[in-house]
Amino acid sequence: MPLRTYGDFVSLDTSMPPPLVAEFPVGLHAPQPVEALEARLVDQAGPVAIAPGFAPSANEGGVIPIPPARIPSAPEMLRDDWGSIDGGTALVQLRPLLDAPPWLLAEIAPEGVRALRPYQVEAVRALLAQESVLLADDAGTGKTTAACAAMAALFQGRHVRGALVLCPPGRLYHWAAHLKMWAPGLAFSVVMGNSQARAAAWRAPARLYLADYAALAADQDRDDLRELDWHFDLLILDQVQAVIRWPSPPLKALMNLRARRRWGLAGGPPHDTEDWLALLRVLFPDSSQPTADVTLSDLRQRLAPHLLRRTKDELADQMPRRLRQELWVDLEEPQFGAYQAALAEERHRLAKLGSAVTRTHIAAAVRHLNRVCNFVEDTLDGPKVRALLDLVEEITAGGGKVIVFSQFREEGLARLLSVLQAYGAVLLEADLSDDERHAVMQAMRDEPDTRVLLADIAARTDGQPLDQASYLIHFDLSWNPALRLRAERRFHPGMGPGPPLTIYELWAAGTFEERLHRLLEKHRLLPGDIPMETRPADLDERISVQDWLREILEVDVVSEMRRKPISRRPGSGVLPSTSLLKNQLNGLSPQRLMEGVAAFMEALGFSEVEALREPGEKGGDLLVWREGPEGVERVMVRCMRGEKDVGVGQARRLMKAMKKQGDCLGAYLVSTSGFTRSCRKFADESEGRLALVAGAELYRHLHILGWF
Repeated sequence: MPLRTYGDFVSLDTSMPPPLVAEFPVGLHAPQPVEALEARLVDQAGPVAIAPGFAPSANEGGVIPIPPARIPSAPEMLRDDWGSIDGGTALVQLRPLLDAPPWLLAEIAPEGVRALRPYQVEAVRALLAQESVLLADDAGTGKTTAACAAMAALFQGRHVRGALVLCPPGRLYHWAAHLKMWAPGLAFSVVMGNSQARAAAWRAPARLYLADYAALAADQDRDDLRELDWHFDLLILDQVQAVIRWPSPPLKALMNLRARRRWGLAGGPPHDTEDWLALLRVLFPDSSQPTADVTLSDLRQRLAPHLLRRTKDELADQMPRRLRQELWVDLEEPQFGAYQAALAEERHRLAKLGSAVTRTHIAAAVRHLNRVCNFVEDTLDGPKVRALLDLVEEITAGGGKVIVFSQFREEGLARLLSVLQAYGAVLLEADLSDDERHAVMQAMRDEPDTRVLLADIAARTDGQPLDQASYLIHFDLSWNPALRLRAERRFHPGMGPGPPLTIYELWAAGTFEERLHRLLEKHRLLPGDIPMETRPADLDERISVQDWLREILEVDVVSEMRRKPISRRPGSGVLPSTSLLKNQLNGLSPQRLMEGVAAFMEALGFSEVEALREPGEKGGDLLVWREGPEGVERVMVRCMRGEKDVGVGQARRLMKAMKKQGDCLGAYLVSTSGFTRSCRKFADESEGRLALVAGAELYRHLHILGWF
């Protein structure tokens, strides 16, 4: 198609008059002109405002307001936006041209506008100026926002009548939220779910289709979709750096698409010849391809006019110092089935406890459900894992380093270490010695190939900030946002010079996490709503036990439950026999036993409980603390399961581990049986720093709660 140039503006249609000039304000008092494609509904005399980007926040600097609720199915979404629609309605064809998005309306007052940042304006210009563009800015700089704004301008100028956005599954919610914000007059269909739901979404009378790469590959060859014409005016490929490395069928499906305009979004440019060649095939499928002996320099030179690349360091003065984004994923079968079974189990357990339910019981249930959401059972796979990999791929493609937080060891950090080993992952656990901790931190600072730090959310640092890692990802989430903020502050205690900090949180849609998010938002307890220095204890009571039971876990609580009588003659005052006691305690699962120990410690006044390692058949470790008159009192708890009495050697090992924690006042050693005489003597001589809890005392407490 012939081109006509107006200054540095390229028009796609030689019959069109010179374009109108739209102003994209980059601040309330500093509008910057952008030569946009013609927007016929806008009066040239009136300024045009590009709207919502980042709302100012005293705590975060700027937050993308991503809706937490699930995306409705395509038919629900269309009914919500447009009313009842059938495929032949002319309104559907005209609506994107009749309803200008709010940011294209001249009458919007400037004080009501959230503006694009200057570098995003430059990105919009680049996308509008050419048919094929690779926008390769660092992760977290707002490429999705720029792409949505540019696409809306194309629709308004009638240069695009149909578009397709492809992204990994973990980005579908992200894109849908941005489309609703930046292109609110555009009817779009989200292709997700089972094959029947996807077919309905492809056939929906939308102007834009949003799908993941695997869904496209699966649906292109389906007999029931043969009638579809895979032709679009605009194709947007998100996180293209990962896609070009995939084998067919996803890559093959891309080559089967026809699209005049192709935009790729990536966290950085390719690094080797093979990736550059694949990128050329994706962005320029109809052009002559380089020969096999082409050099890397030749490929870079060929793509240079179509590449826009900026780093966070370069854009630091235009970005908020701290940005937080939520990424929502859907659990797939069989993981969702396992989640539903776990939820039913926890609801039943909590209902049986009745009025004896405590926050410790709630915390144990939530941790159980969190673990189920992390991974597909007995695998290293899952939607959260894939979303994490996509993020790490994008971040490291631009040369960035990232910290990944998890609450769990075996069900979190240990598994993720295998998943992320290819990215030079190292592990920072809570019980490392000072020398081990320093070595891990120095590797992240100094070694270029060490790009991922897997950190226990309770892990301490070496006291120095880790500015080299300007990305943080919460793989699983403690309900208390102050715990997340505290972990973030350990690595980034202040926001001095250097690249801005980008924080991602991974949430599972359609689970208790969605209901938790809704309640936190209602009470203004999301991380962006509370001061950075907030202590976890300050928020403990902000969500009541009844809130947890009714609104989050949706438990039908019975206020009074008849407890099962113990197997002895009532009123005898005699404890169960030693053999019965041991059988009862040892019959509990490892997780259930540790929940009992946590409940016992809560009865002693320790309201905060943190697992230091995943419980096993021989027991587990906890870190518990409470607010005392002289500050925080923190102690370590070790539970040991076994038939034999615990000896003094185990007590000495516990005291060593307690000292490694650095800030513990003492330790509790809990046994399902008893203790040897030498162990009791060692505790007596510890000057109150070691307390022993035998199985009889633990059993008595659990029996009061109705566990036996």
